[in-house]
Amino acid sequence: MPRYKDFLIEKGEYGIPAEYYDDNAIVLAIRNLIFSKPGNFPFHPGRGLNIKQYQFDIMDDTTINEINSELRRAIANEIPELGNVQVQVRNIEVENSYYLVIAISVDTNTDTLNVNFIMNENGEELKVFNEVS
Repeated sequence: MPRYKDFLIEKGEYGIPAEYYDDNAIVLAIRNLIFSKPGNFPFHPGRGLNIKQYQFDIMDDTTINEINSELRRAIANEIPELGNVQVQVRNIEVENSYYLVIAISVDTNTDTLNVNFIMNENGEELKVFNEVS
């Protein structure tokens, strides 16, 4: 996999957009796919999973499988340079609160990047954990 680059629309040094490379860029690109709605990108109208659309759904096996397959499709279509991507989606309960956990594993040039996106049931809390092994 060649060096991967992405950026946020935020001012970095010298007033230009902040650029991110490799592992951070991969995490950012996947996060953008998860939270973007189709239609947000004029030149890529189908880009985005819009995870909030599932906010009021029952997280049964059917919904979990739908999220899993939609995310796999989105990654394959929008970030095809990522090779050997593993996606696991599950719903967990912790102290009477439900969390949607999206675990993604990507093989990079030298390592495996593991990223976990954890959201609470009302979609307001997002935690991202990543590690390189």
